[in-house]
Amino acid sequence: MTPRNETLMTSTNIFDLLCKQSVAQSDDVAYIGTDREYSYAELFEQSRSAGNLISAAMTRPGPVAVITSMSAARVPAVLAVAAAGGTLIPMDLEWPAEWRRTIIEKFACTGVLTDDASMLDELDGTVLPVPVLGGDLVMTACRAKPITTWQEHLSTLQYLIFTSGSTGAPKGVGMSVDAARRHIVSTIAWLNLAPSDRVLQFARLAFDTSQEEIWPALFAGATVVAGVVTTPTFSQLQNRIRDCGVTVLELPTAYWRQWASYLRDRQPDLPSLATVILGGEAAYECDAHMWRAGGLGRVRLINSYGPTEAGITASAYEVPAMVPDTPDPLPIGYPLPGKELMLDESELLISGSTLADGYFTADGFFTDRFAGGRFYRTGDLVRQLPDGSFVFLGRVDRQVKILGRRIELEAIEAALVRAGALEARVETSNDVRGRTRLHALVAADVDVDLLRSKLRDILPDALMPARIVAVGSLPKNAAGKVDVRAARLLIAEPSNIAPATAS
Repeated sequence: MTPRNETLMTSTNIFDLLCKQSVAQSDDVAYIGTDREYSYAELFEQSRSAGNLISAAMTRPGPVAVITSMSAARVPAVLAVAAAGGTLIPMDLEWPAEWRRTIIEKFACTGVLTDDASMLDELDGTVLPVPVLGGDLVMTACRAKPITTWQEHLSTLQYLIFTSGSTGAPKGVGMSVDAARRHIVSTIAWLNLAPSDRVLQFARLAFDTSQEEIWPALFAGATVVAGVVTTPTFSQLQNRIRDCGVTVLELPTAYWRQWASYLRDRQPDLPSLATVILGGEAAYECDAHMWRAGGLGRVRLINSYGPTEAGITASAYEVPAMVPDTPDPLPIGYPLPGKELMLDESELLISGSTLADGYFTADGFFTDRFAGGRFYRTGDLVRQLPDGSFVFLGRVDRQVKILGRRIELEAIEAALVRAGALEARVETSNDVRGRTRLHALVAADVDVDLLRSKLRDILPDALMPARIVAVGSLPKNAAGKVDVRAARLLIAEPSNIAPATAS
């Protein structure tokens, strides 16, 4: 462990440690916003000033809710809350307003920080400008109310991430300062981050990958690069990479897959880009094969895996230069430093010092799925390969039997992608005879009949979807994953259904 990391492991405030640790780099570039570059000295000075403003406005220690509409406001907001010593609760504009109100009230927020002043209209407080790193932030304090023991627990966290998307009751995963600190050390070692690196901040704050893009880069002495828009076009992404010399990029699997398809016949000039990490959903060998055959095939490619409850990324697989064009899943690889993967029959369990404290809801604090505080039961089915790495097979609750054959719905989705769909979601239903039927929702540019024809070359008839619904893009929740409820509604809409034809 380097002296830098040894200091990190003994700190109780991540922002204060960052200031102490990076004094020797005060003139180096820490952050590239949309307007200009900021040195480490400027980052510390402006973040500390913003943190003081927030601290002065807070009625008591506790969480600060953050809502950002612009990409350029994300890093400034995270650093300002950290400098104030608050717990970060990122919220998303796509969430229902009632959901956001519930979080602010029930999760004992002491203030709301945003780059959109209209978000504060319903709060009875003075709007305070919080200038920091070009973020144009404003804040208002929340009314002081008596808090319970579990709400007091919230003030000890580094951040609280909600994994339930935009449906159901809010359910947050609480990450302690100690767990966040240890994951920073693990990530620096895993990615070999160095001061010469430039890491693009791509993920929305409601997605925990955003924390992995910001803190490890800064603690490595590298540069964090702000995104230009929330979901950039491929041209916008490539321009940002080229203009800012981005070396490391983390992307949602679905976005990366579409980018790989876009690059098949293109040769972008991106000499700085050295590492691309994908994660959030299953990826397949045919995806990696397409990437390797495209214009950025030379770039180091990593398939990452990790539920929020395990402290963001838990394992990673270095994709080799040659990958077969098959629908088999890419391995999720080996555990990161400080983390351990194990099997309970076929279910993956994760242990280590980066596990979350547990779940927080409007009703209190729960540790469901955290076995004795030592393991997290993921609900993911995996298989361990002879070399010790792991392969993701699907969810415990997405395994079905058709004609006596046990299958994973992810395997059908992979086949649809191989047949020409950009994305796919497969669901099941039972007919009047009780037989299981498959139904697919696909994002595809090709004709459904052509897609079905190609699919017949990949799947046996028993595994062919009874109907296929084609849409422009699959519905997504605030975390960038498929919105299952919305997908099921689209599949069930008769006017959208392409019925199966007789074979």
